Amino acid sequence: MKNLKLFIFAIGIVMMGFFTSCQSDKSVALPVTISFDKTNALDSAYTNEGCVISGSVTTDAKINSIQFFSNYFVNDIEKEIEIAGTKVTNVTANPYQFSLTVPGISKDTKITVKVTDNDGNVTSSSPFTVKELKMNISKFKAIQMGGWNSNYGSGVDLHNGTPWGGSKLSSHKDEIDAFFENSELASWDLDAVTFYPEYYDGARYNDQGTKFAKTSITPAQFDAMRRDILFKDLTATSTSVSPIAEGDVIFFQTKDGKKGLLKIITMTATDGDLLVDEIIQK
Repeated sequence: MKNLKLFIFAIGIVMMGFFTSCQSDKSVALPVTISFDKTNALDSAYTNEGCVISGSVTTDAKINSIQFFSNYFVNDIEKEIEIAGTKVTNVTANPYQFSLTVPGISKDTKITVKVTDNDGNVTSSSPFTVKELKMNISKFKAIQMGGWNSNYGSGVDLHNGTPWGGSKLSSHKDEIDAFFENSELASWDLDAVTFYPEYYDGARYNDQGTKFAKTSITPAQFDAMRRDILFKDLTATSTSVSPIAEGDVIFFQTKDGKKGLLKIITMTATDGDLLVDEIIQK
């Protein structure tokens, strides 16, 4: 019996040595440094779609994956969800530079980076808060205008998206910034020049000094805008723009320097009904 106990004890010592040896072979993740570039508060870090977050991951461990998470709330309980399409695997660069766009920054958003090494060890960054960047534009939806063969007014006050027509044109002439007629937007009363030349001698009646230009901005980009980033540096020198068509996004600058965009939604005819959405700087 004594020899049996000694045998079992000896087997135990061997097994302990075996498991200790196995454990010592398992690599443990070295400290990971996750840093963010402090650009989130700068206007240049924001695109039309959201905020660009950039930074780096530095470690001597072999990285299996890097994942990015953002916070969200369900019944006032904060949770986190992986940002779709941002997971990176088999990372070899050290440091690894990352850049991702967080869409729809409508409130403060916390971003967390999680690094997993080849042995399953996970290191997480402290939450990085992306501050909400307030809108600096005003939006006016479904402004109904019209040309000579329309029941809607051909003039519009771009500062507040108010259309004017008929007898109201003359009484609001100092408020109107743009006129529509014959597939054209202009800073003067196109109806007056086109249909009443005997009264105005072909002069540019009520020229409001607004300038226009076509852009490459898409309707989808227009709809997603929260700030003036895509058009604040645009310039225009022409007092009219033509021909305009459905889907166009037209840049304008009023005589007092306000910049904005008009999205052409529908146009029934060159001198018919015109439906537009507007964005203008606050």
